[in-house]
Order: sequence, then C-alpha cells, then structure tokens
Amino acid sequence: MAKILDFVKEHAIHTVLLDAAGTIYNDRGPFEGVVDAISALQEQGVRVMVATNNTTRSIFGIRSSLLSYGIDIPEPLIISSGLVLRDVPDFRRHIDGKRVYVVGSEESDDYVTLAGGRVTQDLDQAQAVVLASSFAQGNNDWISALRQFVAGHPEVPLLCINPDRYVQHAGDRYPVIGHYVDELLKETGGTVLFGGKPEPSFSVCVQTVLDGLRVPVGRGVLFCDDNPYNVLQLSSDLGVHGAYLKETGLLFEFDGDDAIHTWAKLV
Repeated sequence: MAKILDFVKEHAIHTVLLDAAGTIYNDRGPFEGVVDAISALQEQGVRVMVATNNTTRSIFGIRSSLLSYGIDIPEPLIISSGLVLRDVPDFRRHIDGKRVYVVGSEESDDYVTLAGGRVTQDLDQAQAVVLASSFAQGNNDWISALRQFVAGHPEVPLLCINPDRYVQHAGDRYPVIGHYVDELLKETGGTVLFGGKPEPSFSVCVQTVLDGLRVPVGRGVLFCDDNPYNVLQLSSDLGVHGAYLKETGLLFEFDGDDAIHTWAKLV
C-alpha cells in the first residue's frame, strides 16, 4: 500500500477504487498497513471507493463489514457487481417490474430490489433468475432445481451478478457462484448473462456511479485489484490508471505484462 500512496501523490490521483477481498482483506482480516493507508488517503482528500464482486452482502452489509475493520467507506462510494442489475440497461430490462428468483443470501435480494424487481420465493413464478451467491453446502440442490426449471422455461433469462469462480479461503481456493454456474451450463447447455469484474458490464456500472457522483473518469482515477484481468478490462474500458496487486489474493499465471505496461502501473 505504500507504493499506492506514492503513486497517488505523483500522479495527482483524486479517486482510488479498491477491490475488497484480496486487496483490502482476506479471510483472516485486513492486510497489514491497509487500514492506515486508507485513512491516510482520506485525510489527504482522496476519494476512496470500493469496487467489488461481493454479492453475498448488500451495500449496507459491505459497509458494515468494512467498519468492523476500522474502515469507513460511505455507501454511495461502494460499488458491488450486483449494481449491474440497476445500472446496466441490458440487465435492468430483465429485472425492472419482474418477478425474480434469487440464488443467494437474503442480502443478495437487495440488488434485485434496487433494480425495480420483485423477489419471489417460487421458482415456477419467476420471470428472471439472478445467480448472486453460492452457499457453504447444498449447492447441488439449487443446480438440480434450476436444471429442471431451465428445461421447462428456456425463455426465462438467467443473470449471474458475480462471475468469480474461486476465492481465497484458509490458504486455498474455494469455489463460489461462478464455478457453480459453469456446472449448471454444462448440464443444461443454456446461456447466462454475466455481470461483474472482469466483464465490460462492470465498467459500465463504475462509469454510471462515478458520473452520478460527478467524478471525472480518466487518469485521475486509480483502480487496484488482485486479479490482472480485472485491472486490464476496467483500465482499458475507462482509461483510468490500474494497479495489479501481485502479493495478495489468488495467484494467476498471467503473460500479459507487456500489454498492461502500455497503460497501467503495476505494483
């Protein structure tokens, strides 16, 4: 984080977008120096925001988790991939005014509500299905239910608002919703609309939120993430600085350094 502080000063950065898991914290808590670095940026007048694929928690829930670490990020400055349902027209048209079945936690429902949808617990009544978050156990149950539903209702859109396949947990890779959606697709041959990093839809969402805050999008913005593909996509789409944090989160076999060096600062 010390390198990020230096970079912010050298390049007149006014807004820093931080990924959450793998950048601010992991399953053991915040990384060393992160809380102090965020406080230092805020004290310098830098707008610190969160840009995360966490759709297990609502925006309020994400803020509450950060507060428990001593990190104060206001709700309007938290961007979850679940907001693609609200902010990206290709997603919202499937949700607004529709009955939506949600695979996920109770907090996951909030993203449907924000997009004007009505959450239903009856899968047979669903006009759309949102795949938001997986569970510690029992994932085969909802996969089985959806396999049968898709066979009988091929016209109902499936939207996954977190494309992550794995996260780091207890020193190992832990499968999450994107992994299980892949399993569903293998079994059904169906299609899913993915939203979230590194999909271009997330860049649209970030642009929409920043525009709403009247934050100029460009080289005064720095995006930090532990996934190089997330950095590549968002930085390329929006023309912002990107920082790939190599020492945290999942490890990637990535051979695109030459391409990244043309537009992004690696730390």
